[in-house]
Amino acid sequence: MDNISRWFLRQSATTIFFLNLLGIPFYLWLYSIITQLQRTTGNRTNWLSKVLLGTITLYPIIYFFVYISYLVTGRISETLDSHLVFHLIAIGCGFLLMLIAAKCYLKYERSHGLKSSNASMVLFQFVFYPVGIWKLQPKLKQYVLQ
Repeated sequence: MDNISRWFLRQSATTIFFLNLLGIPFYLWLYSIITQLQRTTGNRTNWLSKVLLGTITLYPIIYFFVYISYLVTGRISETLDSHLVFHLIAIGCGFLLMLIAAKCYLKYERSHGLKSSNASMVLFQFVFYPVGIWKLQPKLKQYVLQ
C-alpha cells in the first residue's frame, strides 16, 4: 500500500483530477496524503489508528461496489430505505478522511516551517476537490519528493 501511496502523490494535478472523477481513487488519494505526510513528519501511529484509517478508507470503496451491484440488478428500489444508513456512513467516512487529511497537511506544513493556510481553507480545498486539487497536489508532490 505504501507504493500506491507514493505513486498517487507523485502524479500531476491533471492525473489526480481525472482519476478522482472516477470516485474511488479519491479515497485512496486521501489515504495516501495521510500516510505519507504522517511518515514524513515522523509521527508513529499505533496499530489501532492504522486499522481505523484502513476501515474508513475501505468502507466507502466496498460500499460503492455493493451499491452498484444493487443498482445493476434492479433491486435498489426494494432496499433503498435499508441502504440509507450505509450510504450516510460512507459519506461520513469520506468527510472524516478529508478532516484527517487536512489536519495532516497543516501539521506537515507547520512542522517544516512552511507558510500554511488556515485549517478551514485546506478543508474547503479537500471538500471541493475538483478545484482544490490544482493547489494541493503540486505541493504534495513537492513534499513527498523531498
